[in-house]
Amino acid sequence: MVSTVGPIAVLALRPEPGNVREARQAVARAAGAAGAPPDRVGDLMVAVSEACTNAIESHVAAEDPTPVAVQVLREEAELVVLIEDHGHGFDPAGRPPRPPVGDPEHLRIERGWGIELMQALVDQLSFERTALGMKVRLVIDVPPM
Repeated sequence: MVSTVGPIAVLALRPEPGNVREARQAVARAAGAAGAPPDRVGDLMVAVSEACTNAIESHVAAEDPTPVAVQVLREEAELVVLIEDHGHGFDPAGRPPRPPVGDPEHLRIERGWGIELMQALVDQLSFERTALGMKVRLVIDVPPM
């Protein structure tokens, strides 16, 4: 059974692009305090930037002025970041496939790299449709407590 220590950081982020920095900084402080190695803190900051940018864009598209919720939890050997929006949501499995790496079209795609980037940077990534929108769960492994 996993023991959850509980939230070590909670943010209510106004859905404005400039506020992504606030989320990155808060998560970096919490991750460092939770014992995450500096290189993993950097990885997590980039993943949080992607997830928060998507959440804010989703809020704006839905014309929802309520805050994006960001929460950092410390579990025994994991640091979990939850980002919850009130947007329209999406089906992660329903995204069109990317062209293969050798295909010239692969490099012409300007947007939509966030999920692949987050997958590469964290140990676990999941998406959950909620009654209000979407919840993204980012997890990195940290030394056990």
